Amino acid sequence: MSRITISPTNDYFLRDGQPFFYLADTAWMAVSNLSVPEWDEYLDYRKEQGFTAVQISLLPILHDTSVSELNEFGFELINGKPDFSKINGAYFDKAATMVNMAYEHGINAVLMPLWCNYIPDTWAAKRVGEGFTIPFEALGPYYE
Repeated sequence: MSRITISPTNDYFLRDGQPFFYLADTAWMAVSNLSVPEWDEYLDYRKEQGFTAVQISLLPILHDTSVSELNEFGFELINGKPDFSKINGAYFDKAATMVNMAYEHGINAVLMPLWCNYIPDTWAAKRVGEGFTIPFEALGPYYE
């Protein structure tokens, strides 16, 4: 995996010490809504189009979600609501596979670990309703 940094003059990106043009697509719901074969097809198409990065949300963006057959979630669901004390390991294994696939396609995966709908008292959390904000004590295991 390549590391993206800022040039010494602070006016362009570097990847592995060389100038890098950050052209990203946003596939926020890729992990929760795409199968691995669909992801591979998506990456092939974006590589062909010249994209150098893809921005991905690790958890579904709940207030504005697309529905798919998968609708997978990073935590176990109980009565349709996440139990933030029980991480869904298979979900994060899939996320790791998808990130590695992006790099294999020459595309940098830019991960957003937490959207505001999971943070109490944010505008997005208010739209989603109770039971979908992550308790502070559950953040440690999630970020480890």
